[in-house]
Amino acid sequence: MTIDSNERISRFILSRNEFRPSDQTVKAKAFVPPKNKRLSVYRTSTLTEDEVWSIGNEFVAEPRGKTLYGRANLLAKDVYALQQKVEPETSIHPLHADIIPWPDGRDDILFLATQLALRSKFVSN
Repeated sequence: MTIDSNERISRFILSRNEFRPSDQTVKAKAFVPPKNKRLSVYRTSTLTEDEVWSIGNEFVAEPRGKTLYGRANLLAKDVYALQQKVEPETSIHPLHADIIPWPDGRDDILFLATQLALRSKFVSN
């Protein structure tokens, strides 16, 4: 399944270290993938604000015992522009997806994470 380039993708932010409250921007750290190199995001174009926050709380923050501070929104085309994919991975939730692939080198990962952060918009919870 191909995700439309104009579809909104949301990365939920569970740490104060992943955004700057002073200017409401997203830090690269919000987009650094875990060791499995599959960065979890949700497809949120079709949802109301309440529905988006409900997913963030129920499927992301609460299972980890974390606080949901906000989310980073970007379009799928912003991901595609960096030669990455948004791949549906619906075992967690029907609108869940992963951003893949990620390079092996730390510097290359940080570069991609920085580019995604620069293309995203922070939305406070």
